[in-house]
Amino acid sequence: MGKTQKVAVLKKEKLKTTLPRKNLAKREERIPDLLSFPFESYERFLQLNRHPEKRENTGLESAFRQAFPIIDEATGVEIHYRGYEIGDWYCK
Repeated sequence: MGKTQKVAVLKKEKLKTTLPRKNLAKREERIPDLLSFPFESYERFLQLNRHPEKRENTGLESAFRQAFPIIDEATGVEIHYRGYEIGDWYCK
């Protein structure tokens, strides 16, 4: 065995003895559901479970109410916001 091979073997053996291994497969703690917050936030933003006429002035409803009416000064055309519907809505 050459000198570089002996050094490599010694380093490999030293690493085996000095670095403790940690087994993470048997963790008892529960991992939190990291997707629940974005889904709940998105539902609050859209207010999908509310009747379109009974939505609070928050989220997407608030954004539309602030942006409308849109008025074209040149032609006098006005666009008013009446509400939005996404898919089939239902009330719980």
